[in-house]
Amino acid sequence: IVLKHSGALVNRVEFRLALVDFLKRSEIDDEIAEIIGSLPFDDTARKLIALDASNYAEKFPTGLIIALLGSDPDVMENFLLHVKPDDAAVILRRWPSGKAMNTSVIRKLLENNDPRILVPLLGAMKTHFPSQASEHIKRLWELERHSSAAVRAWAKKLT
Repeated sequence: IVLKHSGALVNRVEFRLALVDFLKRSEIDDEIAEIIGSLPFDDTARKLIALDASNYAEKFPTGLIIALLGSDPDVMENFLLHVKPDDAAVILRRWPSGKAMNTSVIRKLLENNDPRILVPLLGAMKTHFPSQASEHIKRLWELERHSSAAVRAWAKKLT
């Protein structure tokens, strides 16, 4: 309830630290996620909150993740390393056009065998940063033999 009446305070450092602490310690439901998403954060405050809270993103509802993301690749990469597979897919489908992904993040995501992560990752690679495929060619060849037909198809498109 206090969140609804935070208004002009939301961009203050104290508010950001308290909110991140709240996110870390609390079970966040869709209603709270909607309230947080509606707060008038400036871009810097939203990014800092997202970066500070990304380690706990696995327990966040998808709506909160979307509200905190914005379109900053750094924030998206941090969240990708900590979210559930379905939320990783949501983030990857929102990847900003023309923005490359950090090679170490791609490598970490490619280590996963879950098609819910691999299919949107490979699709994002093909669409937004195809030149990075050559750095991961060995893993892409392995993925051409994956149990999921969609993963195999996307891997072949990148090799």
